[in-house]
Amino acid sequence: MDKSQIMRFFIVVISIAVAILFIFSHLSNEERKIPKAKLGVLDLAEWSFAEDGPINLYGEWSFYWKQHVNPNTINSHIDSANYIEVPSQWSAQEMHESKGYATYQLIVESIPQSTRYGLKIYNIPSSFEVYINGNKVGGNGEVGRNKYDEKPAYGPKYFFFQLDSYDSAEIVIHTSNFHYRSGGIRGVVQFGTTDQLLALKEDRLSFQLIMIGGLFLLGLYHLSIFIYRRKEITSLFFGFFCLCMALRALLVGEAYFVKVFPNVPYVLHIKIIYLSLYAAVPLLIWFFYYLIKGYVSLLYTHILSTISLFFCLIVVFMPIEIFTRSIKFFYFFILLIIVYYLYQIIKAVAKGKPGFVFLSLSAVFLSYATVRDIIYYRKEIQDVELTSLGIFIFVIGLAFVTSGRLAQTFTTIEQAQIQLQQGKEQLEKKVEERTKELRIANQQLEKLSFVDGLTNIPNRRFFDNTLEKKWREADSSNKALSLLMVDIDNFKQINDTYGHLFGDECLKKIAKLLETETDAIGKFIARYGGEEFAIILDDFTDSEAERFAKRCLKVVQNVNISNIDNFTLTISIGVATLIPHKGNKKELIAMADEALYSAKHLGKNRLVVFGNDQLLQRKGDDQ
Repeated sequence: MDKSQIMRFFIVVISIAVAILFIFSHLSNEERKIPKAKLGVLDLAEWSFAEDGPINLYGEWSFYWKQHVNPNTINSHIDSANYIEVPSQWSAQEMHESKGYATYQLIVESIPQSTRYGLKIYNIPSSFEVYINGNKVGGNGEVGRNKYDEKPAYGPKYFFFQLDSYDSAEIVIHTSNFHYRSGGIRGVVQFGTTDQLLALKEDRLSFQLIMIGGLFLLGLYHLSIFIYRRKEITSLFFGFFCLCMALRALLVGEAYFVKVFPNVPYVLHIKIIYLSLYAAVPLLIWFFYYLIKGYVSLLYTHILSTISLFFCLIVVFMPIEIFTRSIKFFYFFILLIIVYYLYQIIKAVAKGKPGFVFLSLSAVFLSYATVRDIIYYRKEIQDVELTSLGIFIFVIGLAFVTSGRLAQTFTTIEQAQIQLQQGKEQLEKKVEERTKELRIANQQLEKLSFVDGLTNIPNRRFFDNTLEKKWREADSSNKALSLLMVDIDNFKQINDTYGHLFGDECLKKIAKLLETETDAIGKFIARYGGEEFAIILDDFTDSEAERFAKRCLKVVQNVNISNIDNFTLTISIGVATLIPHKGNKKELIAMADEALYSAKHLGKNRLVVFGNDQLLQRKGDDQ
């Protein structure tokens, strides 16, 4: 690309910038006429909250300098009131100092009744209290008449109230400022319905949290790249830059940081806000130096980063009255940096570097946001800050650039991988086979963890999980759950007489018989422990559970377990049924155990059903 092409591209970028400025200026000067307060009164007769939404309470407010007038008697002082434009700093008025205290009053008329309303106050340095029709609805910090009485606080506040029989609202704000560089209602005061303000708060907070999360993840991602590849020095600076911007986004706007850490001192909070911006600039400067090395002068990089660090030292060591005034100069400094690096970015675009076209556009938007905020800060008015949004968009542009660099790296790697494709395919095949083996092994391990190794039926762990699941299902459907505890009779004697191997065979055969019966009706059986088994019968009545237990007894009695003469293997069964809301799982198990114990005590080879008043006994021989 020759010089003429570079010039044409530069003209295109400037044209886009002009278009953006035009669009924003058009949006900020809508034809819809917004009512403004005059002589302390705002008439909303022509304003519809349903159609027009919340209204910014701009205009002339009644103003009482160095007075905290009682809200209930303020109308008797109306003759001594002055008037001040809101939003503005009170030092804009002649003879008013930046430090002091005052009372603001605004009467809002023609408000529809039977609706709950609210106020959203962006920020009033350094503290304030709000009264509606003489009633205090809240505040921020503690107002005072000197620096020692005042307790400053930061952040936007929302206040909600019911006007009841009133069709007007008298808003009285007591405020004081003995800590910040300027005082007064410098930010937006919004009035609207509760639903509107809450929706507005939720939307802004959601957007801010998305922005914070995006910056935070970008920061961690690029820092992790640097950790694994120390040559990626650009990722180091860009990662810390994103984290600084994420911290700043936490501190401004809806000030979510205040909600998480409400006890952070006011001055420290303000210092962190300024440092998060001031410290981010040298990180960005060095990031660009390594990103487009050869385009940016090392001398300029040292000079610009040194100036940025000087601003940081001002914040750290100077009082709040001084370091807060540095923001005006710092914004001009940022604007110069943006112009310088925008020129270097355009040169990089001319060289065909990937991602730099979008970066140049995002830099133009950041320039606009910076100029716009400089204008507002010069007026000492706090409105929605666009610099944070501009930086966020700029960060996205930077992410495009770093992604382009990574894409180039990946392309190089892919070209090298083509030469090793055959070996890669063989390796992938081996990995696939190994993965399949591992998958099968994991499935077997999972099965082993829930299956009894001897009887090959579910184990006690599986039983506990299944009982918990079936119990919840029965509880939600209000149906009964039955439990059968089955024990092999005289099992210790069998082991002592015929040996443990024979005893194991008996266990396996009994387990197989019972499993066949439970599978036939789709129910669950598990080895509970030793020679004991547990059967869960969900959605069974006590009589149905008894009939099933009777069938299990008959199955065992009718099968020849062994060829040993005079050897008969029998079982005893305890049956319990319980509706979940009348007890718990432990009670159900205890009931079944008690019934099983009764069956053993009554001579074995039988089942016993646990009843509320008695144990119903059935001998196996009589069934």
